[in-house]
Amino acid sequence: MYALEEFDGQLYIVTEFVDGHTLAMRWPAGAIDRGIVSTGRELAAALASAHAKGITHRDLKPENVMRMRDGRLKILDFGLARVETGDGGPGTVTAAAAPGALAGTPAYMAPEQIEGRAAGPPTDVFAFGVLMYEWITGVHPFQAPRPWPRSRA
Repeated sequence: MYALEEFDGQLYIVTEFVDGHTLAMRWPAGAIDRGIVSTGRELAAALASAHAKGITHRDLKPENVMRMRDGRLKILDFGLARVETGDGGPGTVTAAAAPGALAGTPAYMAPEQIEGRAAGPPTDVFAFGVLMYEWITGVHPFQAPRPWPRSRA
């Protein structure tokens, strides 16, 4: 995000235009893509870079990963990110990312997120594993055969 501005009483956000396609747009269910391994490596490297800077994304999912037309991979939407301070302080979080707040996409959330506990790099690693499993197999790893709660009929 470059800016949050107001014009004629309307708020608007200025963001980067990213020309390309998200992983969600790229993979039809169950389709094996030749780029899975290289994309997985690039995504892991991008997450490692963010984590090295103290940033936890907290909402990694196929819709938030984009392959740009020039071939580069980009992680999008850091709106729920948690940023740790370098001085050991509590860090900066968005209001929704505060401990105890449930924020993220449930299908990709790590157990600590679902329980409302503080998220860190392992949270993104969990989501990365779910995302890659789903891409490789075409099935979400926690997909239930029918909606919950299951009836006891």
